[in-house]
Amino acid sequence: LAEARQQLENIELLGAKHPEVVKARAGLALTDRSTDDALGRLGDALARSENADDVELAFLRAEGFVQKNQLPQARSELEAILKKKPDSARALHALGNLHQMQKEADLAAGRYEEALKADPEHASSAVELAAIELLIRKDLTKGQVAIDQALADDRRDKLGPAELGKGL
Repeated sequence: LAEARQQLENIELLGAKHPEVVKARAGLALTDRSTDDALGRLGDALARSENADDVELAFLRAEGFVQKNQLPQARSELEAILKKKPDSARALHALGNLHQMQKEADLAAGRYEEALKADPEHASSAVELAAIELLIRKDLTKGQVAIDQALADDRRDKLGPAELGKGL
């Protein structure tokens, strides 16, 4: 993170309104929990017509809405991404996470399944689906299939430490 902050000076040479600069600044603001700062930057950037289709800006804004517990706004942002990229496993997974936050396990499982259909290698969706099958639905057979899928040797390197720990 320290190196990212240091390299920001080089990125900023592109100009304060350049989308990559906005993403870097907003990402750091979200990391620092300066959510209002991030949302302001992202809203301004997305209001510019040249950035209207930049889904990375939209993902960052959805993340900011989640940090502020503004889940309907986050859902709207993610659904707008899906209109542009219907096969976005990342957006489908994030919607699954929103459903989990609202204790909607069946809807969450459906989104994780959609994410896996969009990208069978989306290991984090397989881990979350396995958790729902095992811990909520108590379906050991489906849970084991999902765990095996998530923890396959060719997928383990795609999991972060938290996901790997949850899967194990």
